[in-house]
Amino acid sequence: MTMTPDESPGSSSHLVPAPAYARPWPALLVAAVGFIAAALLIAGYPSIRLAWITTPSWVQSLLDLVILSLPLVVAVFAAAAVGSRLGIASALGIRAWRWSDVVAGAGIALVVRAAVELIAPTVGSITGPLSGGDAGAQAANAIIIVVGAALISPVVEETFFRGVVVRALGDGLRSVGPAIAGTVAVAVSTGAFVALHAVSWGASIPVAALVGTAGVGLGTSILVVLTGRLGGAIIAHIVFNTLGVVLLLL
Repeated sequence: MTMTPDESPGSSSHLVPAPAYARPWPALLVAAVGFIAAALLIAGYPSIRLAWITTPSWVQSLLDLVILSLPLVVAVFAAAAVGSRLGIASALGIRAWRWSDVVAGAGIALVVRAAVELIAPTVGSITGPLSGGDAGAQAANAIIIVVGAALISPVVEETFFRGVVVRALGDGLRSVGPAIAGTVAVAVSTGAFVALHAVSWGASIPVAALVGTAGVGLGTSILVVLTGRLGGAIIAHIVFNTLGVVLLLL
């Protein structure tokens, strides 16, 4: 908490929350660099991946997960270090959470997943990695894919797009009022979230994927603006992706 200059130490009438990002614009500049690096990496990754195409499938999947996550992970830590004086947990909004965040996050996930399934029911399988070859290696490959999709990627993406972009933009635009600042933060975060996923879609954009990505981005961004916490957004993304994995297993 901070006090206005004319406030007495015992008064609470002028207390306002300290911003998560004391230097939001440098933090957002770091985030922009991380975003561009991630987009370029995704675009060129099919060619890069050829360097280890002969390694076991589980090694390939592990490298995919680590390398593709790296630009955003580095950007999150760097942005928090550059822009916040409160520490990374407070900057991202993960220091505090409530059970209502779990309920709200799960609700968003269910609504968006239902919309996706109405447009194009999830079909396919993740049993491909389990067929042929060494059973242990193939099982490890499947586990890496599932854990990456259902847990690691959602956490990485939410800390970047909501923990950094939404919260830093909200702090950077505080002077124009919470309504405008929140609206801009939601729009920018959602647009960037969709754009990064669109890099991997190529020229043909699947409607269901677009709806799912936009829905998750919009819902989680609004939730962070309303609560000031990241927990609900992480829950929403994890539940949404986990439901997709479960449907592939059925």
